[in-house]
Amino acid sequence: MLGHILTLLFILNCFTTWCLCFVFVNKSFRHFRISFIVSNCLFAVLTLLFLVLLSIPVQLTRVNLSLLWFITNVLLFVLIYRQLKKSNDRVLPGLVDIYKSFHCISLPEKFIFLFLLIIFVTSLINALVSPIAYVDSHEYHMAVVVNWIQNQSIANYATHICRQFATTSFSHYAITNLFLLTGSDLLANTVQWFYFLSSAIAISVIAEKLGLSGRFQLISALLYATLPLAILQSYTTQNDIVATFWCLSFVMFALDAISKDKLVISGENIFTVALLSASLSFAFLTKGTAVIAIFPFFIWLIVARIIKKDRVFDLFKCVCIAIAIFIILNMFGFYQNYKISGNFLSAYSESVLPAIHIESIEPRAIFLNSIKNTWMQLDFDISNNNGTQLAEKVVHGLAGFLGITENDSYFSWTGREFALRPLQIHSAYSGNRWHVLLSFVSFLFVFVIFLCRKYKFKVEKKQFLFIVISLCSFILLASITKWQPWVTRLLSPATALLVFSPVFAVRLISNSIVKRIIAGFLVILLSATSLPYVFLLQGQYIIYTYQTRSTLVADGADKAEIVRRYLSSNATGAHFYSRDFWIFKDARDKLIPYITMLDFIKDNNFSQIGLVLKLASWEYPFHYYLIDHETTIRHVMVENRSSIYESLDFIPEVILFVDVEYPEESFYYNGHKYIHVLSIGELHSVFVRDD
Repeated sequence: MLGHILTLLFILNCFTTWCLCFVFVNKSFRHFRISFIVSNCLFAVLTLLFLVLLSIPVQLTRVNLSLLWFITNVLLFVLIYRQLKKSNDRVLPGLVDIYKSFHCISLPEKFIFLFLLIIFVTSLINALVSPIAYVDSHEYHMAVVVNWIQNQSIANYATHICRQFATTSFSHYAITNLFLLTGSDLLANTVQWFYFLSSAIAISVIAEKLGLSGRFQLISALLYATLPLAILQSYTTQNDIVATFWCLSFVMFALDAISKDKLVISGENIFTVALLSASLSFAFLTKGTAVIAIFPFFIWLIVARIIKKDRVFDLFKCVCIAIAIFIILNMFGFYQNYKISGNFLSAYSESVLPAIHIESIEPRAIFLNSIKNTWMQLDFDISNNNGTQLAEKVVHGLAGFLGITENDSYFSWTGREFALRPLQIHSAYSGNRWHVLLSFVSFLFVFVIFLCRKYKFKVEKKQFLFIVISLCSFILLASITKWQPWVTRLLSPATALLVFSPVFAVRLISNSIVKRIIAGFLVILLSATSLPYVFLLQGQYIIYTYQTRSTLVADGADKAEIVRRYLSSNATGAHFYSRDFWIFKDARDKLIPYITMLDFIKDNNFSQIGLVLKLASWEYPFHYYLIDHETTIRHVMVENRSSIYESLDFIPEVILFVDVEYPEESFYYNGHKYIHVLSIGELHSVFVRDD
């Protein structure tokens, strides 16, 4: 009981910091949604700062981290108290006005607000009750977090899985903060959920800055919140939604900088530049591809400031400030990358980047790649063989016409054969069919109206430029990203920016009745098509659990008995039973070997455990199932660049070979002999130290 109370206090301590940041910022901005975004920036800076400060002396512990959050709360409280004493103002000015304005909005707007609330509340529930179930999370997203906590530092460590370094992300820092404070992965999924909510708010603020009314700001937020992939990603430990938020944050502050008449050096402008640079820094830190989505907006910002003829000296100062902030926020990551690979930008750039970005800049290859990646967004139902075959024939015929092979490893991930995924509810493979189609059609409509000067309602230049640049962002990212079955999630930042095209198209309709009908149809269509993604995944979770259980029992009594014996011994009972199957849902063949090895470790009370894994092995389940035991789990016999971090002082009691053929019946490691005692299949074995 005491442990649960302490955990609650640790979390409230951290949450209080964000709330105080919001109150402090809102005193200056007096705009709730902008203050929300700015608070996220400040909180992200604090999170990164605290983890780095505690990692340098290798003191990243629960108590030390909580102490830093507490000290920050005291300082923020003092600053807010002084603000209130000087201004004699409310703690949250504008809160009463927001409450009054909500009662004045129309019934359709209340419906939109209610549906948004349903999406966010349901997603939050899913985030809290869903276990860590995605393949990448077991391989590196969550594995990085538990290794950092075990090592009491976010510095490099020896690992067989190179992606644990190559994909180090800001989302990992955020999850580490929550995991350390709670002592479990209970809130790990909520990081993406929080940035899902933040992204919807950022979308509404961008709509406001583009001159849209409150109703269209609400519709813009709804269009983003009903993106199928965004909903599904909102309760995972992936980082695509986090990257999307930082892109939207950059665009929001970029619009501020673009709209200024003169960019003179002042406190307000310096703060805008700082927020702009911080957003860019965290986008880069979260996912490198996010920077590609930002690039067209960066060019727009530079061109806009040149056209407005800012003083060269003032512009130079702003650029220097932005560069300095970018370097400072990424300094620790740059140092870690350079230390292991000699490259500031990536720890394993030569092995990771070619797997993600195309290796040829031929126009024909770029064109074909954009077609293939955009087509994946349309989520064809492969049960319709005629439609599927036609789509694949179009791509094949286009590749033949261009004189290139559509499955070449230069353009496709590991040279995979192009194929449309089945229509499914999955956080990696689901597309955004209706949103992308409506965005492209709407863009054509707005483009025609922009060219037609006699039309009654002319498109504002800034709005038109925005949707053109948003489309360029999507096409750029789709063009240079290699085709892969899960490419839709890699395009998430650029896809989010497409939602404005339908909103601008509806706004241009002159007849108010027709405008309301089309706007209502748009809202109902996207709300209805999003319902399966909001509600069905949890149902699928339960259904899949029992299907998997039946399959295991049917496979053989021995396997089923191993599962029952291990799971029934756990105090959490039936929930844990279901949770285990869900964790292994993407690789049921791993369930028996992992549980058998873990059972062996627990029965023999081993505390020092060595791991020998292959590149795509699951590491996190070992940490998850042994979280209540005092164990140290480290990678041993590492053969890649991270082997420089392998400790010669670590003498494991047992070494597990996972997805790897074991060498012999015995071998020596760090001067100690290890003998083979257990095998589960051909690729899972256990060696114990022979003392």
